Amino acid sequence: MKIRIYDAYRLGLITNEEYSELLASGRSPNSVYSEYDGGVVPPGFSNYAEGTTTSSVKTALDCYVVGSTKQSVSVKNTSPSNNMNLSIEYYIASILSNTIEQVLIPEQVYFLETESAFQKIIVKVQDTVPGMHCTYEIGIEMS
Repeated sequence: MKIRIYDAYRLGLITNEEYSELLASGRSPNSVYSEYDGGVVPPGFSNYAEGTTTSSVKTALDCYVVGSTKQSVSVKNTSPSNNMNLSIEYYIASILSNTIEQVLIPEQVYFLETESAFQKIIVKVQDTVPGMHCTYEIGIEMS
């Protein structure tokens, strides 16, 4: 996945001054932004995670979604008997834009589709009842 210079500016990855300098150097707004090795999403990027909840809140998935205009977030509580707390944070230009909190019952799937220019999505999970762990699967699709 690549990102244009214009999108890097719009998302706050570069300042207005940096954007102007890039345009003055002969690049167009549609040129590939190269902070991340030619505009490619940084190493370690992942849009899938699975694991087990704990009594404390933990980040289960930290996903860069720069360059996509639509994201689908799906979280499944794969435990047959325990509930889990879910928190999804959406960031624009490194600023927390929105937080969604939900309790998922056993075998429940939470699905959310967005149409915004988010920079990053962080999914956090936790036991609803401390010590009553459950397993989960998380996926984020981008287009």
